[in-house]
Amino acid sequence: MRIAFFSDTHLGHRKFTKLDENGLNVREVDVMQTFRRFLDSIEKRDPDVILHGGDFFDVVRPSNLTLSHALQSLMKLQEKRGGRPFVVVGGNHEMPKVRGTGCALQLYNEVIPGFKAVYGDPEAVSLGEGHVLHCVPSSRVGDWEDLRKREKGTMLLMHGLIDGIEHGRPDLSPAKIEREYEFAFLGDYHLHQAIRDTVVYVGSTDYVATNFWKECGTPKGWMEVDTEDWKWTFHEVKPARRALDLPSIDASDMTLDEVGEAMLEQLAAALKSLDDDNPPIVRQVIVNAWPDLRREVPFTILQECRRQCLDYDLVTRAVSTKETQSATPERPRGQTLAMRWEEFAKEYEIPEDVNREGIVRTGEDYISEARRTSGED
Repeated sequence: MRIAFFSDTHLGHRKFTKLDENGLNVREVDVMQTFRRFLDSIEKRDPDVILHGGDFFDVVRPSNLTLSHALQSLMKLQEKRGGRPFVVVGGNHEMPKVRGTGCALQLYNEVIPGFKAVYGDPEAVSLGEGHVLHCVPSSRVGDWEDLRKREKGTMLLMHGLIDGIEHGRPDLSPAKIEREYEFAFLGDYHLHQAIRDTVVYVGSTDYVATNFWKECGTPKGWMEVDTEDWKWTFHEVKPARRALDLPSIDASDMTLDEVGEAMLEQLAAALKSLDDDNPPIVRQVIVNAWPDLRREVPFTILQECRRQCLDYDLVTRAVSTKETQSATPERPRGQTLAMRWEEFAKEYEIPEDVNREGIVRTGEDYISEARRTSGED
């Protein structure tokens, strides 16, 4: 039996404020286009079973547009496949927090041939050829052992973070999961990572995480698993829109004009390397920046950069304390909010296994996003 596995499609995801010619959020359209690319790629390999690891939708109540487009895409695929199994486990994004609200996936259970979504209690699903799939939604990840005790299964499909992944639950042992199942298909973590040879996160299909730039340098794709030997292959699929994290600009020995020229040159070189006309999502980081550099960058420079991108995120990272103390008098010395956050985050007590640098950078990204949204740029 050959199994295709993908996860965290987050259909209905919206970001930025730009709309297309039909008045639709551009990123919502991007994510749907990427979804169709995945279905096309999977269809070409013609697997016996398709699994989805959860967060099929980005919200509990997706828009009618998202529901309709996803339904059409799945109906077309499942009709071509003759209704062979397509199993989805509920993720935290689509699972309602209030009883009685219902899950959007329930609609697809009723109308799509061979489609089965498990979003309530954990459930064992027979796939044929002696294989039983244990499906554990995000709200019940702690109950996978209870399901295992009730009924034997060969595979696990679960949406949740286990031990060995950042913020993973220490009570969800990958070694124990590996002992209990021939293969564990895991969703929720957006980066493709094999915790064990047969305990694997496939990652998300597009760049939809809160910490957007962390996942932009990683490949997106789906896994093909052969149950004969449990070997798997990762098939890369490029998202519909590129996200470019440009090389940092070191402003320590540069004038403001030189910084502006470097910004334009970096962007021009990146755009030249693209193989499509879709305006990319871009981040430009400037390191060793004086406190007010971000405000001093000429509007015409920022306007030109943003004109060529879906979104252009300019991030400045200040010089270190020692460098600030020895800075020339003409440089302003007032601390920006980003500098105060970095100073606080680097001294705040956190658990040893938490990535401090990641916390610092995430906070800076949030501050940058807030300033851009409020029109301070």
